[in-house]
Amino acid sequence: MSPEKRSRISELVILRLKAASKGNSVLLYFHCLTFEELQRLTGLTATGNLKRIVEEVFTQLLSSEKTIVVSLTWSEGDFERSTSYFIGEC
Repeated sequence: MSPEKRSRISELVILRLKAASKGNSVLLYFHCLTFEELQRLTGLTATGNLKRIVEEVFTQLLSSEKTIVVSLTWSEGDFERSTSYFIGEC
């Protein structure tokens, strides 16, 4: 495995990928222990870097000739609840 591929997988570990659920879709759950981790995750989502990392990792894991296309969703409500948790408003 190339250093770049290891880096992509390492990025998901650093982001605390906790679980994946498979049905017709794959759901990824990230566990943020600090507000800084939450900010990092939202920053990666906003810039499109998280989408790119997940696509690359899944393409490699599935040894697919085709590029895996990822759709990321995070509702404003989810973000507000997560932020409130860390700043003590819940």
